[in-house]
Amino acid sequence: MAYEDIRVTRQGAAGVVTIDRPKVNALRARTMEELARATEELSQDDAVRAIVVTGAGDRAFSGGADLASAFRGDVKPGESGETIEAGLERFHEVLDRLEAGKPAIAAVNGFAFGGGCELALACHFRVLDPRAEIGLTETNVGIFPAGGGTQRLPRIVGVARALDMIAFGRRVGADEAARIGLATRVARRAGGALEDALELAEELAKRPPLALRAAIEAVFTGIRFGHAMGLASERSGLSRIVATEDALEGMQAFFEKRAPVFKGK
Repeated sequence: MAYEDIRVTRQGAAGVVTIDRPKVNALRARTMEELARATEELSQDDAVRAIVVTGAGDRAFSGGADLASAFRGDVKPGESGETIEAGLERFHEVLDRLEAGKPAIAAVNGFAFGGGCELALACHFRVLDPRAEIGLTETNVGIFPAGGGTQRLPRIVGVARALDMIAFGRRVGADEAARIGLATRVARRAGGALEDALELAEELAKRPPLALRAAIEAVFTGIRFGHAMGLASERSGLSRIVATEDALEGMQAFFEKRAPVFKGK
């Protein structure tokens, strides 16, 4: 499938989506639509066990929204609020789809600001380059994060830290991001975020994919709909998983004292 704003490749067990819009990999409506298509394409590929999202070059993961297009067509700042709202609704849908799908890893190879940070927040894991900076910087230009950042950041770092970052448009470096739980890990070397993210994808590939998807679903069901619904998702999910070949393989491997080989069946 042809893309203009992104590149999609497969490396081992990972499907890699690279945002490629010089100079800062800004996000526009086309970018988000292509990200949605790529996510769907990779979700249909059984050989892909994890999705890695990164930015082209070594400067930016994504500098955020392309304000000139405002996510939809060529809408300029100050134009129809209804049009902006519709564009943001689509942005939310794309990130929700990413969050609800296969394990997703953000390889944050440079700065991730505004919508770029929100894209990283929608991934389940974030691997940051040691030189990377990340933050919801929208209040610095008179707006506020409305691409899911006000919802996802507090549940990752806590309300107090999230409000501090949002209100002051504060950027944090990789070490601080790791300390507050925003980064899953910091890459071992400068320029190594993608390399480490791919290693993480290979680790995930050894895990039972059906069980991982069910666990992710249960986690986010609880977050979105409350404790009781989360528990119901656990019950229904496990009732499906115990009947799979992977569950049988896991139990057999445990008793045979060997590493299991999960096939997603």
